[in-house]
Amino acid sequence: MSAQVLTTDLNEDENAYITPQATCWAPPKQNANNNITMKLHKKQALLLALFLMPLHGLQTSAQPQSAPSTQLAPTATSTLWGASAKTYAGDLPVHVDSGRIYMEIPTAYIGREMLISAQVNCGFDFNAHPIKSLGVVQIVAPNTETILLKPLKNVAEGEMLAVKNEADRGIVYPVLGLTKAGAAIIDITNELLTGKQWFSYQELYTIREMVPDLSSLLDVKANNGITQFRIRRYHGQQAEEGNFSSSMIVLPEGSVPLELSCRVQLLPQTYAPIRLATKGVKNLTVPTESTSPTAENNMPIQRWVLNRPLTFYIDSLFPPQYIGAVKAGVAAWNKALADAGIPNALQVEQVTPQTDVTQPRMYVSFELGRQETTSEMLCHPLSGELLRGWINVGKAVLEGRKLDYFLYLPHFDMRFWDENSTDAIVQETIQGRVMAQVAQVLGIFTETDYGPSALQLTDADRRAVAYAYAAAQGNTPYEQRSDLQKRLSIMPQAAANNAERFDERVQVMDNVLQLVPSIDQKANMAEYKDEQGFALWHLYRDAVGTYGNQLVALSEIFDRVKQATLQRTAMRLLSKYLMLADSGLVSKRITENQLTSKGEELSMSLDGVFSNLFSTDTFTMLLKQGTKRGGYGINEHLGIFCNALFNSIETTHMPSNYLANLQLRYITALNKAAKDAHKGSKLQLWLQRKIATTRTMLATIAQKCTSNEGKAWYKLLQNRR
Repeated sequence: MSAQVLTTDLNEDENAYITPQATCWAPPKQNANNNITMKLHKKQALLLALFLMPLHGLQTSAQPQSAPSTQLAPTATSTLWGASAKTYAGDLPVHVDSGRIYMEIPTAYIGREMLISAQVNCGFDFNAHPIKSLGVVQIVAPNTETILLKPLKNVAEGEMLAVKNEADRGIVYPVLGLTKAGAAIIDITNELLTGKQWFSYQELYTIREMVPDLSSLLDVKANNGITQFRIRRYHGQQAEEGNFSSSMIVLPEGSVPLELSCRVQLLPQTYAPIRLATKGVKNLTVPTESTSPTAENNMPIQRWVLNRPLTFYIDSLFPPQYIGAVKAGVAAWNKALADAGIPNALQVEQVTPQTDVTQPRMYVSFELGRQETTSEMLCHPLSGELLRGWINVGKAVLEGRKLDYFLYLPHFDMRFWDENSTDAIVQETIQGRVMAQVAQVLGIFTETDYGPSALQLTDADRRAVAYAYAAAQGNTPYEQRSDLQKRLSIMPQAAANNAERFDERVQVMDNVLQLVPSIDQKANMAEYKDEQGFALWHLYRDAVGTYGNQLVALSEIFDRVKQATLQRTAMRLLSKYLMLADSGLVSKRITENQLTSKGEELSMSLDGVFSNLFSTDTFTMLLKQGTKRGGYGINEHLGIFCNALFNSIETTHMPSNYLANLQLRYITALNKAAKDAHKGSKLQLWLQRKIATTRTMLATIAQKCTSNEGKAWYKLLQNRR
C-alpha cells in the first residue's frame, strides 16, 4: 500500500484548474533593479554587501532579490491531474489528485525566496511544537528540467556566501510539466507524506520509526500568500525507561498518530532594512550561531518588521485559567515598544475554530510532555528579519518549582509559606516565563530571571528595545547606528553587568538563611510535611544544596578571573557565608528527627570549595599576582580564609562539628598542596613556611583554650601531617 492523500477531507474549490495543456514556458523578465546576484554555488559569490563590505552607497531601504541565473526554455507536458482534482489557489497553487500533491512554480517567482517552516500540531505530548524544516530557500531553475530549492545559510561575520558541500546546494525537483500560464509543475507528495527535509523531528526522542503507508494529507489552506499543509503520519512510540510492564509498552508493529503542519510562504522581493549590532547594547541577538555580540560589528541584529501588530495566538488547549498570565507576560513589553515609537505593537488572541491557520506568525502552546518553557524563532539569514516564532510553556511551570522560584528572588517572599497563595505564585511564574521568552522573540538576549515579585523590565531591556525598534535617521545602517547611539546616551544606563553574579548569589544564600529557621515554625504546612517528615527533608536538602552551589561558584572565580577586586570580594563573601552556615542552616525539626544534617548536605559542595581554593594552579597564579602593586596574592588569599576559621573562635569550648570540619579541611588541604607542589619550587617553599606559621598559630590557640576538648582538638590539628 502506498501513502494516500485523503481528498475527501479537502475543501471544494469552484475555481479548480482544468487539465493542463501543452504550452511554452517563457523565460522570466530581467529586473533592472535586481542588482544583488545570489550565485551561492560559487566560492567567490557576493559577500553580503549589505553589511560585510564597506557600506559605500548602502541603502536603508529594502534591497531587491536576485534574478535567475538560468532562463527556462519551452518544454512540453502531459496531463497530470483530472477535472476532479482539488485545486488551492495562491501564490504557489496546489493541486491534489489520485494520491499525488503538485505545486506550481510561476515563472515570475524564479529567483524569489520562500520560507518553509513546520511544527508538530499534536501527538506524543507535543502541541504546536516547532520542528526543523528548510527555512528560507531560494527558488532556482538551473536548467529547463529542474527546480531547485536552495537554502540560504547564515552569514558569519567576515565570511563569504559559499556552499561548503553538495548538501547545501538544495533539493532538486523534476519539472513534470507546465500549466497554460507557463508555471512549472513539481511533485511534493513525498516531501509532505514521508520525507525528512520539510519535516525533521529526529530530536524528539519519544517518536520512533514512521509507518509510511499510513501517511495522509488532511487539508490545505491558502491565504495571504501562505499555503499550509496539514499532514497525519504514524510512528511507533518510545517505551519509557524503567517501565518493565509489557502491557505499557507500545509494540514495534503498533503506531501512534502524529499531526504535522508545514507552511510555505513566498517572501517579499525586497529585504527588510537591516540594523547593525552595536557595542553599546550587548543583549541583542544576531542571525548566526553567536548569541550576543560583544562589540560593535557589521552584523545585522534579529528584529521584526512591526509595520503591523505582532499577534501571539494562544493555542486552544492552553489551560484557560492561565491565559491571563500569558497576556500579561506579552503586554509587559508594550510599554518599552511604545516608548520606541510603536504603540500596541504586541497583541494576544486565542485560537478559535474560525482562526485562519495561515495567519499566526507567533504561537503560544502548553505542552504536557515538556518540562521547560522555551521559544524558537525563524529569521531571514541575511537581513535578520524575524519571520515566525513559537513559545511553548512546559507543564513543569506548574509543578514543584515553588522553592526554586523563591530562592532566586531579590528578597525572600513570605508567601512561600502561604498555601492560599499557590495559584497567585503560579500565575506570576507563568507571566515571568512568558516575559523571558517574549524577549527572545523580540531578538533580545536577556539573563533576567523574571518571576514572582520580579516582573519588571530592566533598563537593559528598555535600551535594547529602543535600539532595535526605534526609527532612526540616516541613509546607511552605519549612520542609523550613530543616530541611535546618541539617543541611548540620554536613556538610563543599564546596571553594570556583575560578571560573577555576586549580588544574585548573596541574595540566594540570604534567602536560604531566612528559609531554614522558618521550617521549625512553619512545619505544619501540608505541602511540605508528611507523617515521616520526608517532605521537609526534601525542602531542607534542596535549600541547603542550593546554598552550597553558590559557595562553589564563588570558589571557581579564581580559575578564570584575574581582577584583584573581584578575587578579593569573592574570598570575603565565601568566608563570610561559610561561617554563617554554621548556625544559619540549622533546623531543630530536621535534626531531632535525624532526617539529614547540614554537614551531609554540604559535604560535596565543601569538597569543591577546598579543591578550588587550594589547588596548586590557583596558588601558583596568586603567588605571581602578589608581586604586583595592588594585586591579590596568596598571602591575602589564605589570610582572609584563615582568619575566618581560627581568629574569631570561642576558646571556652570545643568548636562545632561543622566548624571543626572546616578547620580540618583547611589543614589537610594546606598539607596536600605543599606535597603536590614541585619539589624545591618557590611555591613549595612558601607553603612549607605557611604550614610552620600555622602550627605556631594552632599552638597559641590551644594554650588559650579553657576547655580540655578544645585544647586537645587544636593540638591534634597542630600535629596533623
